[in-house]
Amino acid sequence: MKSFSIGIKLADSSQALAAQLQSPAAWRAYRERCLQMVTEGVKASVQKNAAWRWKTPTAGGLDSSWFTQYDGTNKAVVYNTKHYARYLNDGVRPHQMTYLLNSEVRTYLAWGKHPYQARASIPMNVSGNLIFRRPTVEAMAAGKWRHPGYPAQSFVEHGIEDYRTNLMPREIAGLIVQIMGGG
Repeated sequence: MKSFSIGIKLADSSQALAAQLQSPAAWRAYRERCLQMVTEGVKASVQKNAAWRWKTPTAGGLDSSWFTQYDGTNKAVVYNTKHYARYLNDGVRPHQMTYLLNSEVRTYLAWGKHPYQARASIPMNVSGNLIFRRPTVEAMAAGKWRHPGYPAQSFVEHGIEDYRTNLMPREIAGLIVQIMGGG
């Protein structure tokens, strides 16, 4: 499952280079090698940038969830399988977390005696203490369970720009590399 992806496409722009590689098979092999080099370089740069910007345990899972995919032509994709990758990159506006009310209601026993119905509790860190709270309709109506939001970190865009300006090999200077942001 792709949660977040970056498209990469190579386009022919150097006729002199094409003339040097007379054989169509040699030209295809060269393009494929360049595409793989660019794709893996973009992946490494974005991955490094994400790890530098997000050093929390939740976002630490981003490090091991970047993958590449080639379609056999002149296109490739770098993608992340974590469902929260886009939110970490693009940021989140402050909002009421009504989606917490979508969790299933379960039957619990109060002190092992009296059954009651409730949603699963959610762990929260409050002033350094771990507490557990259950989201309720009443709490939502009272304005509780608001996410404070956080600004966009743009680690994908910064990683792409770092690769394009500082790390892209000179070997592929004869090709136009189109790197599209998250999609």
